[in-house]
Amino acid sequence: MDDFFAAEYRRRQTAGSNRFELSTSSGDGSSPISDVDNILASSHSTDSCSSASAAVVPEIVDSKEEKKKRWDRLQAYDRWIWSCFYSTLNAVKNYKRSYMESLTRCESCHDLYWRDEKHCKLCHTTFEMIFDLDERDFPAHKVLPSQLQALKAAVHVIEGSMPAGAFSSAWKSSAHKLWVKRLRRTSSLPELLQVLADLVTAMNEEWLYENVLPLHSAMPLDEVMAYFQTMPQTTSAVALWIVKLDRLIAPYLEKVQSKINLPCRPRLKEVVELSLRAYQLVHPISVDS
Repeated sequence: MDDFFAAEYRRRQTAGSNRFELSTSSGDGSSPISDVDNILASSHSTDSCSSASAAVVPEIVDSKEEKKKRWDRLQAYDRWIWSCFYSTLNAVKNYKRSYMESLTRCESCHDLYWRDEKHCKLCHTTFEMIFDLDERDFPAHKVLPSQLQALKAAVHVIEGSMPAGAFSSAWKSSAHKLWVKRLRRTSSLPELLQVLADLVTAMNEEWLYENVLPLHSAMPLDEVMAYFQTMPQTTSAVALWIVKLDRLIAPYLEKVQSKINLPCRPRLKEVVELSLRAYQLVHPISVDS
């Protein structure tokens, strides 16, 4: 009798173990799976079936018209950035260097180039020439981000509008040309931040305190410098800092521009006087009358 109960006990244990293994193992003999895994497996099989049924549908490719609309939106956004951000800077309005020393952008790939250049080194577009319409609407070359390019151009024009005394002695003599090359080659925000850091380091704070702060009461120099050290590393934050720096030097730029325009007034007066004299010679006034 004891042998019978022992054998029956072993049989039931074996049967229970088998049922447990069946309930906790995958059907192909892999490692145990949970109820959640079973649900995921069933949903995966359903997705596989739906994917298999959807595979017969041909892939939808953007049409030529949709690509053109997307490119037009990108170009409209690029024009908006340059007109509403770059062109409104005080440094741009009061830029004192020659026209050829300023940077502009290639409308095809948004790369920056000097105004005397005739060929884009990135997309190989020949400037001032009409190129193929399809190539213009659907560029196969790389298109640079408008935000970064506008920030680079803004930094360059602000640096160019400041006099040599606003920087350390070594800046204009040697470091400046290398800095401009690095600025043009910048292709990411971290690289731009490093270029900006070099510019801030080269600034002569003594000159700024003597020539900028007496003219500006709304934008403390310490605020601009401190903000650069703590600002988030985002495009919007860099744009805000550039606007702050532009506002800081704006009164100085306006003062310099007003001094440049002053000699024009006496010249205009001289022209008017000469014109009156010439008129009197041609039409002499009679003394008797």
